[in-house]
Amino acid sequence: MKNLLLLIAKKELLERIDKLESNTQRQWGKMDVAQMMAHCSAAFEVASGERTRKRGLLGYLFGGVYKKKYVYDNSFKKNDPTDPTFKITDQRDFQTEKMRLITHLDKFQSNGPQGVTKADHPFFGPMTPTEWGQLMYNHLNHHLQQFGV
Repeated sequence: MKNLLLLIAKKELLERIDKLESNTQRQWGKMDVAQMMAHCSAAFEVASGERTRKRGLLGYLFGGVYKKKYVYDNSFKKNDPTDPTFKITDQRDFQTEKMRLITHLDKFQSNGPQGVTKADHPFFGPMTPTEWGQLMYNHLNHHLQQFGV
């Protein structure tokens, strides 16, 4: 299982991010490439504790089932639902969002397990640093596939 806390996984994803261009077209979904990178940066902000969200009722009811699916099975699918608070609909600057995503990715990996939030995931609930690393890899991998890289 790939884990973004590991340097090799970070290097792989950085190489793929480097292939993105402002005109890279999505293969599914609604976000353009800059919006996708902003969306992924927001996820890093939750994983590092920079952005907090309380766990909702649906998370308490179904979070454990979906945690297995997304953290361990890497079962992200095309057009899976997105938490409305993570939907990016406004226009974003490609270069700004690319640098922001790279900065978050570097920081997450270099800070290691001690840099991961101690707070519950807003949907999946309690998670170990290893689970956060796997989820972050799987999520970013999913969106890079969305843009063909």
